[in-house]
Amino acid sequence: MRSISYLFFCILILFKTEKINSQQIDVDSKEILKVILADVANNSPEASLYLMCSKPKTYFDKNNFINEAGVQYIPTSILAELEEKSAQSSPNNKWNKCLLKSIKSENVQFHFNLNKCIKEKDVDKARNPPAKKIKNIYNAEQVIIITLHNPILDKEKNYCVITVVRSFYIHGFTAQDFYLERKEGEWMIISKFNYVIS
Repeated sequence: MRSISYLFFCILILFKTEKINSQQIDVDSKEILKVILADVANNSPEASLYLMCSKPKTYFDKNNFINEAGVQYIPTSILAELEEKSAQSSPNNKWNKCLLKSIKSENVQFHFNLNKCIKEKDVDKARNPPAKKIKNIYNAEQVIIITLHNPILDKEKNYCVITVVRSFYIHGFTAQDFYLERKEGEWMIISKFNYVIS
């Protein structure tokens, strides 16, 4: 009986440890997310912004980057590494809720609703608040749904590429790739490229 209790105790500890590890916040992802969200918010000052929970795959092609990004000094080995990591990344990830709460707790000054990210089924609800809350539909806040793809970083975590999609209404969106570098310990947006509008 004692051995069974001990086994159950070990399994419980293992489960709790695994749960804690799964909730650990990646510092680089957090800082990159803050930079991107601040940029999106600054370019949409009058909108109500929501972040999708989904974190789709970022596709990176080094030759396309060389032609479109306007950045010429990056070693080809770094570009090849980013391309390889992009190809190997999982297509179905989600943003860590602990990460979003951590950003919110820092009182970062941008107008994203970071109480929680939203799922696909909640998009229409976010775009169409109850009619009683809108006195004049023409003066209603614009709602923009932001999808941030999975950041692709090099091994040393000094270079990053991420796709950002802004959805304005059902079939209206813009998409753009962001290239960031870590300079003196801070992540900075260096270039935006591959702009698409629909």
